Amino acid sequence: MRAVDALRSAGLSLVEITTDSPGWQDSVAQVARAGDDGRFEVGAGTVMTVRQAEEARRAGATFLVSPTLVEEVAELARQKGIAYVPGAFTPTEIHRAQAAGAACVKVFPADTLGAAYIRRLLQPLPMLRLVPTGGVSLDTAPGYLEAGAIAVAMGGGLIDADALRANDGTSTRTAAEQLLRRLGVEAEPHRRTHAQGGT
Repeated sequence: MRAVDALRSAGLSLVEITTDSPGWQDSVAQVARAGDDGRFEVGAGTVMTVRQAEEARRAGATFLVSPTLVEEVAELARQKGIAYVPGAFTPTEIHRAQAAGAACVKVFPADTLGAAYIRRLLQPLPMLRLVPTGGVSLDTAPGYLEAGAIAVAMGGGLIDADALRANDGTSTRTAAEQLLRRLGVEAEPHRRTHAQGGT
């Protein structure tokens, strides 16, 4: 919750808690309750099974993220009307994920080929809704949006786990504020940046 509080106070409004985090269901529920004003949303990440997807939904997650396309989770998300964001990398994988009903597609690991890869993908496939993640940093995030990504997702580049364990959220908040300034979205930060990882 210290990480979430720091990110939220900086202006972010989407956070992902991964299912490999201890007590992730309770964390999702706690964040969901804290964001019940409608301006802050929590999702579950590393969702690989229908059971995890159901648990996440019951806990209050408003979106589901997977490292790959999981057809059963995609189908559940369609049935329940919850956003699904699967991971993919090649043009075929990405197109298949979006055709399966993905709200957008997590391009992972994005830092392997960088922003130029996003730009090249969108030239023949401009309908793709891409969210680069994996190695995205304060310095590289703007380039992904300039290349045509609809958002970026970051974890370690924002969250200072050591400081948070010491009950200090200042560096995490500062990094998030700096990110928003670099992206030029200070006035309306809500839908452009996504924080991920076990918080």
